[in-house]
Amino acid sequence: MEFEISGNVLNITYTGSGTGAMEDYTYGAPWANPYFGVTEVNVGEGVTRIGNNAFSNMDTVSSVSLPSTLTSIGSEAFYHCQSLTSVSIPQSVTEIGSGCFARCILLSSVNIPQGMTEIAPETFDNCGSLTSISIPQSVRKIGDKAFHQCTNLGSVNIPEGLETIGNAAFFQCFPLAIEEIPRSVTSIGTEAFLGCNLKEIRILGPITVLSGAIFSGCTYLERVMLPETIETIDRVAFFGCWRLHGIDMPLALRTIGMHAFDGCTGLTYVHFNFELEEIGEDAFRNHTFYSEDGKVLEKDADSLAGKVFIGETVSKMYEDTTPQGESDDDPEIDSVWMSAATVAVAVLAAFILLTFRRV
Repeated sequence: MEFEISGNVLNITYTGSGTGAMEDYTYGAPWANPYFGVTEVNVGEGVTRIGNNAFSNMDTVSSVSLPSTLTSIGSEAFYHCQSLTSVSIPQSVTEIGSGCFARCILLSSVNIPQGMTEIAPETFDNCGSLTSISIPQSVRKIGDKAFHQCTNLGSVNIPEGLETIGNAAFFQCFPLAIEEIPRSVTSIGTEAFLGCNLKEIRILGPITVLSGAIFSGCTYLERVMLPETIETIDRVAFFGCWRLHGIDMPLALRTIGMHAFDGCTGLTYVHFNFELEEIGEDAFRNHTFYSEDGKVLEKDADSLAGKVFIGETVSKMYEDTTPQGESDDDPEIDSVWMSAATVAVAVLAAFILLTFRRV
């Protein structure tokens, strides 16, 4: 592998026979000296792999040309290339290492090749100028912090076939517009969508744990549909989702974690399932639950399981008569003690929730 710098242009040439891989670097490649002032990088045909840290911290590089022979890009290869605005990755690439484009703060255009099966951890961490990304059908896993703090990322497709969304994968992607997570997804990590401005979300896959802080701080979230397979809603899962209208607890739910719905001051409908066994401390800190005769109920599973609360402050109750193990898409309210003003709010809340469940 040879390199030449002509003006502000870095040309890298493979000098062996056939094709070959670039070596990995720990503290930067020999061409990475900031005094060279490189703004353009051309990697020649024949190179099959860009090594780890090959161009990391080259903060003057604004454009990169990659060869058609390329099949993989190493970890942190373009880490902290602060001036890099766009990259066209050849379709021949099937692997991109962790942190590859992390902290490329001006990167606004990049493609993920069809054939890749994983978006590695921190691949686009802190790429604040990235506004959209197309994830190909071949991807099975989005790694931890893959799009962490891509604060302008709004347009993302979640393809059918994806199986895992990692911890903090879309952490503070404020304008994110995802509405549905497909049936193929079986695992979603902690803080996966923390702070995103989601308005509604439908999770269709058979996940069993709604991870901690998964939707924490999603202050625009109004509606959510959860799969009946969920057994645990972990701590602070919906913390601070003050626009959330209501929630139907999944049939399989056993545990609601600490502060899970803390700060959800807009709740007007809560349907607790029969199988509920544990409600963590301050899970509903902002709410008081009353029995029909006006007594304050303890916020524990024994007191709340199998009951539906409707009202402006989720303060009134009726017994859910649906047999255990069966769902009722249109429950009848046999006895509800509410003021006339609260009735209007309750009807609206029930209509919104039941309509959303049928989508």
